[in-house]
Amino acid sequence: MFPGDERVARIMDCGARFAGRRKADGGYAYYDLLQNRSFDITGPNPTANERAQIYSQYQRFLDLQRREAALAEVQQLVAEQSSVTEQPRVTELPMLINLRRPTTTPSKLEPCVIKGSLSCTWTKLTSTVRNAFASKRVASTNPR
Repeated sequence: MFPGDERVARIMDCGARFAGRRKADGGYAYYDLLQNRSFDITGPNPTANERAQIYSQYQRFLDLQRREAALAEVQQLVAEQSSVTEQPRVTELPMLINLRRPTTTPSKLEPCVIKGSLSCTWTKLTSTVRNAFASKRVASTNPR
């Protein structure tokens, strides 16, 4: 056959003259490096119409990439904005916690601040049970 250097030179020449590659099932495929995809073409080189179609597909490809980049930028800005607004804003001074025991006990007759909370219902339940036992104790000490 051909010596090594001559063979490589002929392959390089063939690659330069013919843009398309023969497909196994017939026809030719043109690989566009810019779009990283192949196009079916009729001959070993794309015709003027096929080149125009490949170019229009490339324009669509670039537009899509621009839109995706703009969308990613907007999403990043929204994420940055939401992370800034999610942080609590301090409008008052923080409440100081008194670690000493209160000198007076709060009145049990005060209404619950949050209706239906567990602390309110527990307070009502315990006071009802105490009252029930106290009334039985009073009834057993007062004979009739």
